Amino acid sequence: QIEEATLRTRKIGLGVMGFTDMLLKLKVKYDSEEGLKWAERTMSFIAEAAESVSVRLAEEKGNYGAIDESAHSGRNMRNACRTTIAPTGTIARIAGVSSGIEPNFSWKTVSHILDGVMTDYHPLAKPYLEGGDPLPEYFVRAGEISPEWHIRMQAAFQDQVDAAVSKTINFAGGATREEVADAFIQAHRMGLKGLTVYREGSRRKEVLVREETMLGE
Repeated sequence: QIEEATLRTRKIGLGVMGFTDMLLKLKVKYDSEEGLKWAERTMSFIAEAAESVSVRLAEEKGNYGAIDESAHSGRNMRNACRTTIAPTGTIARIAGVSSGIEPNFSWKTVSHILDGVMTDYHPLAKPYLEGGDPLPEYFVRAGEISPEWHIRMQAAFQDQVDAAVSKTINFAGGATREEVADAFIQAHRMGLKGLTVYREGSRRKEVLVREETMLGE
């Protein structure tokens, strides 16, 4: 049954990781109009390339099974769904880049994984931290970005993505119910398929912790 369902749609999930680190190298703030333009430019390029290849594969091997029941009816398309934005948490860590389309959580992050603790310096911030130099203004952490900008960035990607987008809004510990509700309402109005929020300190033992928090910031 799984095989049959899979072949009916042949869905794949091309996405991105390291997007925020790309912005840092371009000296572009995540929460800026220029950042949104880079999001649209990046994902539209991937979406167009994926569709082009899917069309070519359909011409060679045939369309996905359920195409006559879909919006692609009358066209050539090998894959009903071609793009998505996954969290990529672990593989991004292995690769040493920012995960998915998330902004960087911190420049020095303490992670509680199973019974162990891992500490990571962000590679692009490390030279500044070790040299005692201030970080450039375009270095912004997830918690420093307003919910509105988190949602706008997700919407910029969602416009170019077939499936859904994994994205977390990091609220400060003092965030109110009304602020969280406003975020969900804004996301709904912008046509997002889903939304995740996390309020700092809402779990007794958190997976990711900023070093400043552990020092009692």
